[in-house]
Parts: sequence; C-alpha cells; structure tokens
Amino acid sequence: MVLKLVGALSGVLIPIVLVRLVSVDIVGYYLLTVSTAMFAGMVARLGMKQPVVRMVGEAFHGNGSKDHFGEVLSSAISLVFLGSFLLILLVSVGVGNWVFVAGFSSEVIYNNIGLWLLLAVQIALRVTLAEVYRGIDKASFAMLFDGPLANLLMFVLISFLAIISNTLTFRHILILVNIAVTISIIISILPILKIGSSFRPRISLIKSLFYQGIPVYFTNIAMFVVNNSGLWVCGVMLTIEETAVYGIATRLMLIVSLPFFLLNAVVQGQIVKLNQEEKYEQLSNLLQLSTTVASVSAGLIALVLLLFGDYILSVLFGEQFRAAVPVLLCLAFGQIIVAILGPVPNVLMLIGMQDVVSKVTIVTGFITIVLSVLFSYWFGIIGVAAITALGVVVRNTLLWMLCNKKTVIRTHANFILAFRIFNGRFING
Repeated sequence: MVLKLVGALSGVLIPIVLVRLVSVDIVGYYLLTVSTAMFAGMVARLGMKQPVVRMVGEAFHGNGSKDHFGEVLSSAISLVFLGSFLLILLVSVGVGNWVFVAGFSSEVIYNNIGLWLLLAVQIALRVTLAEVYRGIDKASFAMLFDGPLANLLMFVLISFLAIISNTLTFRHILILVNIAVTISIIISILPILKIGSSFRPRISLIKSLFYQGIPVYFTNIAMFVVNNSGLWVCGVMLTIEETAVYGIATRLMLIVSLPFFLLNAVVQGQIVKLNQEEKYEQLSNLLQLSTTVASVSAGLIALVLLLFGDYILSVLFGEQFRAAVPVLLCLAFGQIIVAILGPVPNVLMLIGMQDVVSKVTIVTGFITIVLSVLFSYWFGIIGVAAITALGVVVRNTLLWMLCNKKTVIRTHANFILAFRIFNGRFING
C-alpha cells in the first residue's frame, strides 16, 4: 500500500516540477505523450497481463524446473517484442501521423515519434516484468516496478536537471522519461534472471500466452480508453493549454482515487479465493467493509479539494491552473460515486464475467466519447469533465446492478455493517 501511495504522489510531483521549468503547452504535450504511450504499450502486450501471472506462477510453484520458468519468461518477452513490432509497423504506415498530427494537431509529439515508440515498447516490457513478480508472489515488488519506481526516478532526474539548468525542452523530457523507465526495467529484470535458466522462447508457450489473454484483452483496452478519453478529447477538440489544465486535474485526481486503488490491490487475491471456495457471504462482507473505508477516505480527500482546491492548485501548479478547479470537482464527484459502488468491474472480471464488463464498457464508453466531443464544443473542459465523470458512474452503476442481479456478491459501501464490525458486534461466519 505504501508503494501505491508513493506511485500516486510521484505521479503528481512530476508535473509540479515541470510547470516550474517549461511552458503550459509542453506540460500538455507531456501528459498526452505519457497517456498515449501507455495505451500503445497495452496494445503491444497483446493482452497477456493475466496469463503471465498464471503461467509464471505455475512454473515457479509447481513441479516445473528452472528451465521451464526461463522459457515462460523469454516467451512472454518475445510476445512483447512481437506486439511492439506490429506497433512500429502501424506507426510507419501512417497511424502515428494520423493520431498526432491530424488528431491532436501536435507536430511536436510527432517530430519525436521515435522516442514515443521507445517509451511505449518499454512500458509494455515494464508491465510484463511487473506481472512476473506478481506470479512469484512478490506483490510488493510488482507494485514497485509497475510505475512507482519509474515515476520516482523521473522525478529525481527532472529535479536534478532543474538544479543545474533552467532550460528544458520537450525532447529533453522524453529522453528523461525513457531513461527512468530503462533503469527501472534493468533493476526489475536482474533478480528474476537468477531464478530461471535456459531462456529460450517456445512457440507453444507464446501461443498459450496469446490465446489466454484474448478474452480480457479488449476489455482492458476499452476500460483504458474510457478512463483516458477525457484527456484525448481535450487534445483533439481544445487547445493544448486547456488539455494541460485538464491533465493536471486528472493527475491530482490520483490522490482522490488512491483509496479505491488500494482497495483493489488488497482484496484482489481474496476475491478469487473466496469465490472459488463459494464463501459468498464472507466475500460480500469483505468487499462492503473495504468499500466503506475507501469511499469515506475518498470523500474526505474530495472535501479538502472542494474547500481548498483553488489554493492547492495555485500553490502547486501556478495561477494558470486555477481553471482546473471545476474539472477537479466534477471528476472527484464521479470518483466518490464509483468508490461507493465498490470494485464492481474488477470483481466481475475475476469471477469470469469478462464479457459482461466488456459489453457494458464498450457501449457506455462509445456514448461517453461522443457526448464528450459535443460538450467540449459547447462547454470546454468543464463539459468534458462532467460527461467523463457521468460516463464512469453510469458504467459502474450498470455493472453494479448486473452484479446484484446475476450473483449474490455485494460490493457497495455498507455503513451499518462497518459500524457493527468496528464495534465488535459482527461475528464473521
């Protein structure tokens, strides 16, 4: 949990430093670059996030030898490189120009497309290696290598450069980001190389990783697109300065959503375990108690932003980012509702209802994006924020209703249950 907190804080600290070194438009370009590179990295992984955990775990804990572990690891990395090759091919035939020049009207990013591609490939590899650690039951290391370490390194590098120089270009930022991710990859891969041997990829393992990942591949992509669509709509429809303001609000939202992310990290293993054991009442009690704590925590953080958001934004990011206050409040309101409903998408995916999550996410996501485009034209970034928050709330509400209808698992906050537990009146069955 500490690592999640560090990762969220470092994700906020980086733009705090950047706004003091570069212009607002470069901050906007940076936020768009990181968001799109993360999406491209997800595409390049070809959906094997969950299969890596499963197959690495079987090789590590089962009767498999060190050779088998090495084969699984090298096969996973080979699949990343295959997906990365396909990504590079797409960019080379004009997709990059279409996205960044025709879409975002950002020749600045397109002129650095090589560094963007390198970042996307490295993110794909970084996430895959983090999942290897999750497969060998090193969850703390998995959290560390899945973003927080790279963010901290990036923060240190930018801060150091700020001390020795007061000039920083967009290209410099991309180089620093790539250096930070490279260092984190090197640190993460060295320990696991000692676990296995015979690092030879096998076609059968590559196929298995690919086919096992397909069922959740498009669901994960759809959820990522929905969660990042607000920033992308701003990038297409509004100025880069407005995009920067919206992006800063979403970065600060990481703190509001942190209790919810911590909830997912803590209960994820228990969801699978208790569901397999058919201990549905115990699972519901666990989820409802965790959701109650997370929603209260998120509500308190949102209250601070409501009361002092204008001051916080001006102190941390400068006067030009005061315009992010209404955006922040819209997104915070949506996040509180999501927190109260609980980790419904995660629960449904872990109990085998990926298709339901995928269909609801795709339909609500498409409607959200269309309405965001329209409202951006009428109301600017506030319209985008309002529709984005509403879209996430509608999606999770529908999934919550389906979860209640099709299962006996309850995920929403239950303040009466929490009160009884904290007063020692609840006897766990």
